[in-house]
Amino acid sequence: MLKPSDAHLWAKCALAGQMLASGAYTATVPLYEAGTEPGVSDSKREGTCAHWLADCVFNEFATYAADMIGEAHSNGWVVDDEMAGHVQDYVNYVLSFGPAVSSEMPVELFGLVRGRLDTVSSVNRIFDFKYGWRPVEAEENYAMLCYGAAIWEQHGGDIELHVYQPRPSHPDGVARVWKLSGWDMEDRYHWLKTRAEDCFVYPQGTPGNHCRDCPAAASCHALAANVQAQYQLIIDDRMTEHTGDQLASHLTFMRLAADLAAARLKAVEAEAEA
Repeated sequence: MLKPSDAHLWAKCALAGQMLASGAYTATVPLYEAGTEPGVSDSKREGTCAHWLADCVFNEFATYAADMIGEAHSNGWVVDDEMAGHVQDYVNYVLSFGPAVSSEMPVELFGLVRGRLDTVSSVNRIFDFKYGWRPVEAEENYAMLCYGAAIWEQHGGDIELHVYQPRPSHPDGVARVWKLSGWDMEDRYHWLKTRAEDCFVYPQGTPGNHCRDCPAAASCHALAANVQAQYQLIIDDRMTEHTGDQLASHLTFMRLAADLAAARLKAVEAEAEA
């Protein structure tokens, strides 16, 4: 079964989806503290705690996020003042559009994708709370698109996909939104369905920038072959003086080659150290 959180990989590379769904890869195992679940990083534990706190407020287990300061999630992470403040701001943002209909709602799509979305305030407005530091965009966010497709499948109409991320700086602020009309959503729905089905019926490898985040990179023959091909192109390059257009094109190529090589190196190093 595919996961919405991996959609940035399987929507671009069917082979990544097939490998992720089957578990046929060597994932990097992060360091963890004594008493916590092996393979779960501190940043993931913190994010899980923040989502749990928001869920407690939405489901009225707590009136305000601040009421939970000092409480610990089952993974051991303790709610502090900063987390409570950010979570309360997120709750207020969601409620500014109306009452929350559901939080942490399980969804399934095409019989191939299964996950759990953060918050729905109406049948067409979906929210994703991001507590990490790596900036996340709302537009072309394929994980959010999965959730939007699941809601659209049930209710139709226009869809709004909101990302709320309070910690990293972003030119659009802490809240970003991707608005899709019902017509756009129909096209996206069928595109996403095809991408998911390809992972099981036509799992062809498509190397690209997404390889940097793929835990299957160490055992991906398509990426390995592509890196080798890029290397051969670089050493065969005989140009010494470029025109402006040639230089721009060559720079684009070199950046992509560097990203692919870095992805392969990171994956192989992780496998070697495991």
